Amino acid sequence: MFSKFEMQLKRYLYYDRLVLITLLFLVIHFYVYDWWIRGLCIISIFMFFILKENVRAKISLSLLFISLATYLFFYWFDVNNHDFLIFYWVGICLLTCFQKNKRSYISNNARNLIVLVFSFASFWKFTTPQYRSGANIKTLSVVDSRINVIPIALNDMTKQDILYENRLLDMLRYDPDNKILRVSRQDQGQMSFSIYMYISWLVILGEFLIALLFLLSKFINTFKKIAHYVFISFIFITYQVVPISGFSFILSILGFATLNEENKLINNLYYITMLLAIINPDISIGKIILEGVPKF
Repeated sequence: MFSKFEMQLKRYLYYDRLVLITLLFLVIHFYVYDWWIRGLCIISIFMFFILKENVRAKISLSLLFISLATYLFFYWFDVNNHDFLIFYWVGICLLTCFQKNKRSYISNNARNLIVLVFSFASFWKFTTPQYRSGANIKTLSVVDSRINVIPIALNDMTKQDILYENRLLDMLRYDPDNKILRVSRQDQGQMSFSIYMYISWLVILGEFLIALLFLLSKFINTFKKIAHYVFISFIFITYQVVPISGFSFILSILGFATLNEENKLINNLYYITMLLAIINPDISIGKIILEGVPKF
């Protein structure tokens, strides 16, 4: 199956392949967003197929870049760091259109983007006391439905506990003095913060390791394959525990883009992570723990 998928992609040059994968990702990613941004993504990919080879990427990406810039400007209060990462990546793809050595340019910039993103992510987490202590992850695991799997898998809280906690948090809107919370709040989540602290430090060290490996891979060839295998493992584990399709997909694209030479095994591993993000989020281990084995 993957060989057929790869054969279809090989009809395009390496750079056009990356642009096509990026456009397909954006159509899927923005499917649940406002109709106009979704429509512009669809128009961009349509133009990529009908325009001539020497202009299709420039026009498609220009339209997409302007669309994303407009979206981020007007909906700045509702976007997250993943949307900004996507915007930066589309900007890199657009700038690559005007370069002679496209593969080298986009490979270097994709690697630089990975190094910057993971360096800042690990630095922010390391310098935040609430994250180092585990409090941040414990709180997020309650309020963010995508990672409710963490306290449930650790047998720290049940679904009912999480529902109860979120209802109490909703009360804060109508109870600014916390009178209700002082009386009604139970001690949900009996587990010590230590396990959440270990998870926090594992994330910090993992993100720092990825940034370091990709930085070293720029100067030492030995680290190139190691960086990709560690990165692919990070994407796969993150997606399986926290099924955030957009995040895993854009990371897979960035990793794939850093390949400055063909490597069939690493190529296929990135294709697999991309396909997992597209096919069905319900097949993730985290989703199965929360809701059981999905019925197809």
